[in-house]
Parts: sequence; structure tokens; C-alpha cells
Amino acid sequence: MNTKKLAGIIVACTIAIIVVIVIVIPPLMPTPTQDESPLPTPTITKLEDQTLIVRIGPENQRRLYFNLDRSGVVRGTIEVVKGESIDYYFYKEPRELGREEAKGIRIVRSSFEVQLDQGSYCLLVMALRWHPDDTDEERTVSVYLEFES
Repeated sequence: MNTKKLAGIIVACTIAIIVVIVIVIPPLMPTPTQDESPLPTPTITKLEDQTLIVRIGPENQRRLYFNLDRSGVVRGTIEVVKGESIDYYFYKEPRELGREEAKGIRIVRSSFEVQLDQGSYCLLVMALRWHPDDTDEERTVSVYLEFES
């Protein structure tokens, strides 16, 4: 085969490839439609960000109440800043014993994430004396809760 024929074949193949790339492929590519709107950005609402002083004994428990007007995810972090461990229970009102969305027993730090429906909820925090060496009369507890819908 002579060089002129080979050069002609190479040019013809190159042109065919360019035609396929420029003319044939673009109509086959999907185009965005008006139905393909961007996903909504989640809304994050801070429910609580405070420090509680919780005195020893079940009669001194602290309760924080929340009303959620839609379903979503609640994320929480509870941490003892000063003192021994605490107990917490996060539940839907009215409370059914043994049915908590999240709980921590004898914790110093705990995080949770729960999917919740619309409704009223309560976070109960209490401090009990678990051993005789525990001489603190109160606990300082940091509570942070956020709601994402």
C-alpha cells in the first residue's frame, strides 16, 4: 500500500470519528428537564444548647420539652462537665415506661441520632449516687440537641 492511500485512510477515519463525536453522540446524551429540580437543602434547627445543674436524687430530675411540627432527625450530645455520671431518657410524650427513643445510664458523655415523627418529646436528665465515694451534690451537664428536617 502506498503512503498516499494510507494517509487518505487515516484522514477519512479521523473525520468519521469527529462526525460521530460532534453530530451523533450529543442527541443521545440526556438533557436536564424541568422535573429534575435540585434536592431541597435540609433545615437544621437548634433545639437546645445549654448547661444544666442537676442535683442528686430522682426528685431533682430536669426535663426539657420539645414540640416537633414535622418528621425528621434529632441529634443530641449530653456531657457531664463537672461531677460523676448521669442518666438521661429521651422519649415521646405521653411517656410509656420502657419506650425511649434514646437513653444513657451512668454516662459521662453520650451522643445519639434518632428518626422522629411529629409530636411532643421530652429529655429527662437525672443524677443518682451510684457509690459511697460519690460526694458531689450536683452535676453540671452540657446538653446540645438539633433537629434536621
